[in-house]
Amino acid sequence: MKLQAFLFLMLVAGSLGLGFSIRDRLNQKTHAHLVLAGDTVALPFEDYGGHIYVQGKIDGVPTKDLILDSGAADLFISESKAKALQLQPQGKAMIPGRTETIATVKVSNLALQLGPLILNDRTSVVIPQAETLGLEQYFGRRISGIVGYELFEQLVVELDYSRRTLRLFRPKTYRYRGNGQRIPMTVTGDRPYIDATIVPHGYPALPGKLMIDLGSNAALSLTAACGLDRRLIAAAPRTLKRNLATIQGSDEIVMGRLRRVQIGPLQIDRPTAIFGATRTGECDRLTGKIGYQVLRQFKVILDYPHRQLILEPNTGNPPPPDNHDLSGLWLKATGPQLKDYRVGAVSPDTPAFSAGVRVGDRVVRVNNIETSELTLVQIRQQLSQAGQTASLVLQRKTERIPVRLRLQPSI
Repeated sequence: MKLQAFLFLMLVAGSLGLGFSIRDRLNQKTHAHLVLAGDTVALPFEDYGGHIYVQGKIDGVPTKDLILDSGAADLFISESKAKALQLQPQGKAMIPGRTETIATVKVSNLALQLGPLILNDRTSVVIPQAETLGLEQYFGRRISGIVGYELFEQLVVELDYSRRTLRLFRPKTYRYRGNGQRIPMTVTGDRPYIDATIVPHGYPALPGKLMIDLGSNAALSLTAACGLDRRLIAAAPRTLKRNLATIQGSDEIVMGRLRRVQIGPLQIDRPTAIFGATRTGECDRLTGKIGYQVLRQFKVILDYPHRQLILEPNTGNPPPPDNHDLSGLWLKATGPQLKDYRVGAVSPDTPAFSAGVRVGDRVVRVNNIETSELTLVQIRQQLSQAGQTASLVLQRKTERIPVRLRLQPSI
């Protein structure tokens, strides 16, 4: 998608997290060889801040920090994990950045194991340490690797968000017998796309082409040409400026809510959306991606071999409302254990901005709980409770500052 072509990674305050754009389609790449006894395998996954973490082994070494991402065009491994495994670089690779490409290396013959399934990948790309660290600071958790297209191209992948279960099927024997909706899907540049109808506030319905991005915990990210993004922002009843960080600095993005999004016969009301611009494209058509805040409402089946997306309503408890962080804080985790929580940015016209919170402040207590006892995801959850008052204690140099934030939706 257009936004993905310009951003290497997206770290947005609150519940709008990561939109992976870690790509490097190697020339004449040989796809990973899959080894699976039987026709299906079921694995647990962890829904951590809207990102899918799975346990597995890399070259026989266990790890809990693998991310499943349909927006990643290859199998990636972090530089720190590659060094720990003493993997030797076998050649150069380039990863598209926001304004320039980033030089990295590739490694050969990596074995990734997920339960009884094994992917033997001839060429895997190493994520440089600086880029991995940026992701880890926003997540508050380490990343060993990213599992992308190499898995999706060969299997039917089912994600049951309500049961936290990942099921993988061989395409030849897979038969869907549920009551979900089948949505035609295309695979372009190793990424899955669907058509949708987007209905903004104060503007006619628009056709859109959306990438299904399991690596994003946003609802929607939309880009438009010919100044359409500015017209949509102007028509929206309420918008909010947020900080966005990339490997080459920080930017400001605008987010708001849509009236609805129509995917086949399915309708999603009032999802949040990031509005952005692109230099090329049709003037009356939107491109973008659809992520966790929408997908979590369904059992999601990504069927690349049969070019279909199946969305089946969850049978468990309905997911909580699509509430982004309501404080206006963009927090990041620093320190050796990622337990030192710092303010990376403060959005204007938000409770944190009005309370005088500053960039660089350290958050040491949230609602009378020491932050050393909390994950970054748990802190963000505390700051996403509409109508509640969040009590913070900040460390600013040698001074401890109590702050109370009344949490109310800004959009």
